Amino acid sequence: MVEVGDSVLSSLWFDAQNNRVEGVSIHQIEEAIDWEMALKSIDAFSENQHLNFFFNTKESLFVPQKYYDANLNAQLLRLMYGENTAAVTKESYVEKLAAWHIFRIDNAIASLLQKTFVGMPLQHHASTVQLFNPIETNMLRCIFYQDSFKVLLFKGEALQMVQQFQFNTPEDVVYHLLNCCEQYEMKPTELKLVLSGLIVSDSNLFKQIYSYFLDVVFDVPETPITLTEEMTVFPPHFFSHLISLATCEL
Repeated sequence: MVEVGDSVLSSLWFDAQNNRVEGVSIHQIEEAIDWEMALKSIDAFSENQHLNFFFNTKESLFVPQKYYDANLNAQLLRLMYGENTAAVTKESYVEKLAAWHIFRIDNAIASLLQKTFVGMPLQHHASTVQLFNPIETNMLRCIFYQDSFKVLLFKGEALQMVQQFQFNTPEDVVYHLLNCCEQYEMKPTELKLVLSGLIVSDSNLFKQIYSYFLDVVFDVPETPITLTEEMTVFPPHFFSHLISLATCEL
């Protein structure tokens, strides 16, 4: 499985027959040239029998089918995120939502990915899988990366928002989470907060979050997954968001 974000390239090798993660690689991209170097450092693309590929870009929107017009995709993204003439717009239909997911990615990166993954369909976005992970009536899912996090907010089991935020301090994270709740008239003490990615329970970030959200849990895969010995030194929720992408049916 390969996931390409705005500044993160993640890959995970999964043995589906034995439900075992064989390896994981996460590259934080600082400059454009780093994309090519990061891709070259991931071996054995040609040896994989199956490849799940996902974008995970911030600039994305869900548009209900009844309002969808392909000619307006670029305009909608421009209105939401501003002008970006160096980006290509992509789209995929989400049947379970009866909606289209439109997003954009830098032209240079898109071109490099097409050359690396020749013949592979590169139109899926990670959010289209993550929003169908098990949900409860009122729930907030957060996936943490090195300096950003993704929020998926559900109210009455209905998706309300999917958005990514940059952060520098724990206070930044708490501000965005509380603001999300306020926008949709949800009380932090009355919803479940599910965390995954790069966050640990003894961090100041977790303590700050827990001071506002009482029902906080770490995400774990639905099916028992075996990790390599080297990976067991890390909490399982570090990789749960990647495992869900590796094991999904496209």
